[in-house]
Amino acid sequence: MKPRMLLIAGLVLALLAPVGRVEAQQKTNCEARADFEFKPGFWRDGNSGTFTTNGETGTVTCDGPVNGKMPTGPGTYGAYGDYGTRDPDDCSNAEGIYFNSITVPTADGPQTVKNKGPWVVGAFRGGGAFGGEFKGETADGTFEATPKEGDCVTRPMTKLNAVLHWTIKG
Repeated sequence: MKPRMLLIAGLVLALLAPVGRVEAQQKTNCEARADFEFKPGFWRDGNSGTFTTNGETGTVTCDGPVNGKMPTGPGTYGAYGDYGTRDPDDCSNAEGIYFNSITVPTADGPQTVKNKGPWVVGAFRGGGAFGGEFKGETADGTFEATPKEGDCVTRPMTKLNAVLHWTIKG
């Protein structure tokens, strides 16, 4: 009886197995560089505020398909959002909500991907001395940031340059 059960189980598994060749979907890694403005700015005493790149003013490159189309060159990146959404943020630890978008050129016309979700930032996060991680609907990633205006000691940090890395989900 056992050999018969094994034969039936084997046949059922064979019928349930996919037919044909399964190809792995290519992952698309992207890198963006952009300047961010923070109002009123990160400060040692902690606060809440907003940030923006003032539109898609940054650059983005992707090494694979975007919306199923291969990029023909670099595109644009933009973001905006809020910080200090759970509690007042300071220069050592911050969190918030972001909205961003990229537009990349392809042979079939520009392709746009939008993303939104939570982010966190702090010292020695995201692969650098100051950076963080973000989660989103279309991508999760990391970023490193370099202050451009302010130092969190004598003046609020109001401008940062960031390099972001992510893999498009899907």
